[in-house]
Amino acid sequence: STAWADESETNGEATGYNDVVLTDGGPTEMEDKREYRNLVTLGLAVIPATLKVSFRTLINDNVSVMVGTGYGSATWDLGNNETSLQRTIGNAGLDYHPVGNGLHGFYLGPRISYTRWSAGTDDTEISSFRLSGKGIIGWRWIFDPGIGVGMGLGAKYTQVVRDLGDTTDLPTVKEGFGPAVELQLGWAF
Repeated sequence: STAWADESETNGEATGYNDVVLTDGGPTEMEDKREYRNLVTLGLAVIPATLKVSFRTLINDNVSVMVGTGYGSATWDLGNNETSLQRTIGNAGLDYHPVGNGLHGFYLGPRISYTRWSAGTDDTEISSFRLSGKGIIGWRWIFDPGIGVGMGLGAKYTQVVRDLGDTTDLPTVKEGFGPAVELQLGWAF
C-alpha cells in the first residue's frame, strides 16, 4: 500500500507550497503553475456570429488584469430590403488569486463590459448598448503545456439602453440584477 512521506519534499528549488509527495513518486498535492504569467482566451457568441478574444496577465502572484474585445456582423437579403446586425464588445476585469499560484486555481474579482448592438434595413437603423458589472468566483486549471480552462459563477447588474433610431421617442432603458456565468478556454504562456 502507498503511504504518505513523513516529511514534505520539494523538487529542485523550494517553491513555498509545502508540496506533499507520495512515497511511490505520485503527484504532488498542488503543482507550481507560477511559470504561466499570461492567458489568451477565445470565445464565440451567436446571432450574429461573434469572435471574442481576451488577454489576461499577472501583475504579481496574487493579482491579474484582463482586457477583451469582440466583433460580429451578419447581413440578410429579405426580399426588397437588406438587413444587417452588428455587435461590438469591450470588457475588462481584475482577479485576486488568494493561493498565489499564478493563474491556476481559485480566483475572485470584478468585471465590467460594454456591448454595442446595431440593426438596420435600407430604411431604418436601431441601436442599443449594454453596460454590465459582475462579481465572479471561480476556478481555473492550467494544464501543461499551457491549456487553460476556467469556470466561474457570480452576480451581475446590467443596464441596456435602446435608441429607437430617428424617431422622437426617448430611448428605452432596462436594468436589473441577474446571474453571471464565466467559461474560459485558452492558451497560457
